[in-house]
Parts: sequence; C-alpha cells; structure tokens
Amino acid sequence: MLPAKNRSTRRRILDSVVHHAQYVKAIELFEQVLEARVSDDYVQGNSVIAPSGSGKTTIAQEFLSNHRPYDGEDRTIIPVLSFSMPTACTGKGVYQAALSAMGYLHLSGTEAHLGEILINMLVACGVKVIVIDEAQHLLHIKSAQKQSQSGDCLKALMNEARVSIILMGTSRLRELMNTNEELRSRFSKKVKIQDWKPGVEEDINEVAGVVAKLLKDSMTTLEYQELLDPAFVSRIIYACGGRIGNLQKLLIHVLSLAETKGVRKIKSEHFEEAFRISVWDEADPKTNPFHKKFEFNLLNEPHQPFWRAV
Repeated sequence: MLPAKNRSTRRRILDSVVHHAQYVKAIELFEQVLEARVSDDYVQGNSVIAPSGSGKTTIAQEFLSNHRPYDGEDRTIIPVLSFSMPTACTGKGVYQAALSAMGYLHLSGTEAHLGEILINMLVACGVKVIVIDEAQHLLHIKSAQKQSQSGDCLKALMNEARVSIILMGTSRLRELMNTNEELRSRFSKKVKIQDWKPGVEEDINEVAGVVAKLLKDSMTTLEYQELLDPAFVSRIIYACGGRIGNLQKLLIHVLSLAETKGVRKIKSEHFEEAFRISVWDEADPKTNPFHKKFEFNLLNEPHQPFWRAV
C-alpha cells in the first residue's frame, strides 16, 4: 500500500482532467448531439470508439457534470442519462440498466413492460441524450436474432422517447458495427480516440503537455522539466502504450519511488523501476523503454503488456 502522502498524490493524478486534442473532439461531439436535440429536435445515434485506458469514461463524466439533473416544477429534469451496458445485454437488460440509472427500483416484469415504463420516464424527465458506456458488450450476444433485438430496443428509445444515443466502447464495438447493419445505419457517425504514437511529432508534443499537466496537478515539488524532452517523451509513449490511463499509473509509481528515495529530481531510473512495477514486471533491458538497451519496438507482441489491448 502507498504511504498516505503518496495516496494523496495518486488521487490528484487520477482526478486530473487533461483536455488533449482527442478528448476535446469527443466532448465537442457530445455537446453537438445535445444542442441538435434541444434546438432542432434532431435525434441521432453516435459512437465513441476508444481502447481501454484512453479516458472515454472521464469524457462521459465531464459531459454529465456539465448537464446535471435539476428540479423542475413537479419533477426532476435529467437532460443527460448515462449507464453502462450490462454484460448480459438483452433488451430487457438494457431497459433495467437505464431504469436503475434513473433511480427506478422495481425492475421485474417483461421486456415490453419495462420498455414502456422507461419510455414514459424518459419523456417525463426531459431526457435528451443517453450515453451508454461499455457498448461492446453487445458482442457477448452470440445469437444474431438477440443482437438484433437489443438493437431494436435502442431504436425504440430513439423513436418513441425522442432521445439521441451515444454508444461508447472499445474497438470491438467497431467490429460489431461492421457486422450489424441495424447498428451501423443507426450509429454511423463515429469519433475514434486513438493511441498516441511514439514516432509522431504531434503526439510527442501533446503527451509532453499531458505529462506536465499531470505532474503539476500532483503538486509534486520534484524537478521534472528534463522529462519533457521529446526523446524521453517518446519513451514514455512506448511505456504507456499511448494511453492516458496507463500514463497516470506510471507517473503515480514514478513519484512514489522518487519521493520515497528523498531526491530532488525525477530521473530516468525512477521510470525504469516504475515501469516494472506498474506495467510489466517481466520486462528485460531490451523491452523496458527507460533502459539504455531498449530496442524501440511497440510492446504489443504476444505476452507483452499491450498485446491485443482493446
């Protein structure tokens, strides 16, 4: 367990929200969907496809915090509703998850009954947009017929409750879109959050800014300016697989090690050790991005940390 001081540092890093370019693009999509629904009564389906650890859940949380429920004359108005797609995502399961997110506790009954209740509640509470995280769980349904039924329930919400829906999921959601005509036609507009690449100058510059923001928000007194050198930032991208969630974990352990050792400056050796602790304990010099013998290959081969990470 991290010492109390390091736990507070961890919390500050995890709570830090960095508005990098892809994050801003996704937030802008969310706002445009809501604005189109409010201003023009335009109902649409959209999807945000992003790998695990890329910050898509944080994006949804910020959007929700910008449009919180508020008290109307005789009921609570909920402009934006959000919930996670259940693993067993039948139509009934989707309805139950949505009702639960609205605080409705009587979740027994047939799919048709729950769907009717949900549609009435969505209309009554003024819900304009529904954000559904973990939408790739639709792939867990092996039957094409049942997949279609789950898609039908989303279509019913859009048609009858007049709500726009944003699906959020990993790259497996894209696979589903490619094979399910109903979902592909309904959710044709996509935003893809992609991994940062260590050989792309624009990505290196952006990650340098992200690292600086996270370390600033951590309130560390350690010196870290040398870490923002492009060559070192490229190593950081290799080490985190180009994803902000992995970067946060890496920095938490880097700071913990440096502060425990009582140094004034964060050094490469702290990153080298933190990588083994937080990312890959089996790394050798050739596969540890912070070792002088690192071979500068992406760590996405079988048995490496980012193999098939989605």
